[in-house]
Amino acid sequence: MDTNNLLIKTNIFQRLKIIKRIPKHILYSFLFLIFLTIFLHFLYWDTYYPEDLLNEDIFYAWKEGVNIENGVNPYARILLGNLRDNSKYPTYLPLIYLFSAFLNKIGLNTFAEFLSIWRPISLLADITIGTSIFYLYLRNGFFYLGLVSATIVFLGRWSNYIVRVQHLEYLAIAFLILSLILFEDKPFISGVLMSGSLCVKHLAIIFLPIILISAGLKIKNWHLSNFTIGLKKYLRGLIIPVCILVTPFILTSPLGFFSSLLFPISRHAGSSGLGTGIGSILLGEDGAKIVAYILILYIYWISSKIKIPLFSSCLVSLFIFLQFN
Repeated sequence: MDTNNLLIKTNIFQRLKIIKRIPKHILYSFLFLIFLTIFLHFLYWDTYYPEDLLNEDIFYAWKEGVNIENGVNPYARILLGNLRDNSKYPTYLPLIYLFSAFLNKIGLNTFAEFLSIWRPISLLADITIGTSIFYLYLRNGFFYLGLVSATIVFLGRWSNYIVRVQHLEYLAIAFLILSLILFEDKPFISGVLMSGSLCVKHLAIIFLPIILISAGLKIKNWHLSNFTIGLKKYLRGLIIPVCILVTPFILTSPLGFFSSLLFPISRHAGSSGLGTGIGSILLGEDGAKIVAYILILYIYWISSKIKIPLFSSCLVSLFIFLQFN
């Protein structure tokens, strides 16, 4: 039997054993959390109507899909601006815009119809995130910490806000976490999931260098030929879907496409930049972003010098991003 297949089957068996080891009261508590999460989503769906979300990012994501369906490259619009003032430019890779265009193509033409499809997807992604984090603690035997972490993910203030405004974070983070979990066992699928995360919202871009640094150190220090092959599969899974999705937009407006993706870096920071104490005093209104970029680059450097667990490095980078972005 092939060594890689044997390792994969062993890992699957170990995961099944983890499920069997969960104390019943922990398992029932987790299932109750999922029930509360579903109830919370349905409550917000019933409370906030589509017209209440017309100033949110999800509305503009839907609108860009309508533009694509009408033959307009959404990324070209930024060329009419100054790259500093925010006019709700499309700053993400085009997966969500293409999804909106597809729904429009099959006859779901209104924002309300789009939301009727998007909201269940967001709910499924939310459950996937909480369950994945719960599993990560379970596999190390931390049942109670897993339950606490899942509670924070499902019922925390940030989660409630995302449920209310239906931003894209849930789907992007669900793809990201699944990609990290499957990185060693299923590298190609892991790469595809990472590309999905990047194409929904490029939050995952700050984790990609950490993943590549971690893989490079393993190959360099342990000379793992199988891991080298796995990394190549991962990169194929990552690069091919992204190239397929973005090529038509690059060909029709290359400057508009790259300007749109770089706009989050160049635009005025606004209140988030002004609210970061010493950063704003020393570095101006973009102080928060500058501090975040410096700290994230420092994490990359540390990861290249010291063996730090992959999830720990990603967690610190995410913490920096959330605090300073």
